[in-house]
Amino acid sequence: MGKYQVQALSWQEFEQKVTRTAPLLVPEYSTSEDEGRPRPESYEDYARVYGDIAWVYRCVARIAQTCASVPLAAYRRGSGGEARRADDAVAAELGGLLEFVNEFETLPDLIEQTATYLNLTGNAFWGIERDAHDRPAELWCLRPDRVRIKPDRKRYIAGYVYEVGGRHVGYETRDMVHIKYLSPADDYYGMGPLRAAMHAIVLEYYGTTYNRAMLRHHGMPAAVLKTKEQFVPREEQERIRRDWQRLHGGPQKAGKIAILTSDLELKSVGLSPDELQWVQTRKMTREEIAAVFGVPPIMMGLYEGVNYATAQQQEKMFWSATVKPTLEKIAATINERLAPQFDPGLRVRFDLSGVEPLQGDKQKETERILKLVQQRVVTPNEARRLLRIDGEVPGGDVVLAPSGLVSISQT
Repeated sequence: MGKYQVQALSWQEFEQKVTRTAPLLVPEYSTSEDEGRPRPESYEDYARVYGDIAWVYRCVARIAQTCASVPLAAYRRGSGGEARRADDAVAAELGGLLEFVNEFETLPDLIEQTATYLNLTGNAFWGIERDAHDRPAELWCLRPDRVRIKPDRKRYIAGYVYEVGGRHVGYETRDMVHIKYLSPADDYYGMGPLRAAMHAIVLEYYGTTYNRAMLRHHGMPAAVLKTKEQFVPREEQERIRRDWQRLHGGPQKAGKIAILTSDLELKSVGLSPDELQWVQTRKMTREEIAAVFGVPPIMMGLYEGVNYATAQQQEKMFWSATVKPTLEKIAATINERLAPQFDPGLRVRFDLSGVEPLQGDKQKETERILKLVQQRVVTPNEARRLLRIDGEVPGGDVVLAPSGLVSISQT
């Protein structure tokens, strides 16, 4: 395995690992055995924000649906530490579980739910259901607002509690896969991007509420007809309104020249400076929300000032800076918590080779590795492993040299 040896722990050994800081944490997060430690925030409010704020929904849904479109494959560590696609029976068992996660859902459903919960709450929980042989048979993505963590003095986490309507179901640590984003203020629960964007979300909420209230209660017309008369009878007002609507109302009459009587004046009604400032503020909050979630404007359906080149660049940034890190976190947690229950040597990896926006980087990497082969730094088989190409070629472990070069002793 080279200079650094990696020890493969059995699941029983993994469960017995102890952290010396756990006794310090348990008194701080004192809980009852049945309920588990309370969550630091109200996740139910986050779910309501997801449904009420359009830009939050767009960002979270875009990330989740994009992550769900990437295939997942099982790999096995080779003797040299490289990863090779696994096709044995044990790998097929793990692959089957991840492909058909339960009777009602598939892998894209699982990944979409996971990415959604991660971006809303910073936490995603997979409950593992086992068969008669105590092997993982089903995976269920549990709502994070229903899951509580039980701290332990020796093992850091003693288990998990799933609560619905006052009823509890317990999960052992081996039966739960907890995927989370870092929270610098919490030792057990993660923090999602939604929390960091909350101030912008509050402004956006007030903005939409203000506009709705203005339209409902005192919406303003686009223009008014002003007269010099001190008093205009109601019947005359209605006649002028009907005539104006008949002559100039509707899209077919747009641009038609209006002729006013000598005592009428047309006055446009625009936005006040304060209202114009509020419109600009709402645009800034939209951009702030998108920046926190890592979703460029083109991925949100905003095409203002975007051409073909910038659209390609934004899509590439979305994949490399947002989607790829999310998938790598999910895969790393699977490799830590789930894959060892089948075989310590198994690993999973999301296959990004078919993602077009990332192929430019792959082409550059391929050219770099080919130059290493030509410069006699690596062998062809080593290059295949670096490029994640399965299989080896006969004679590919020999360093190649240009045919026109021979050693001095041979001349």
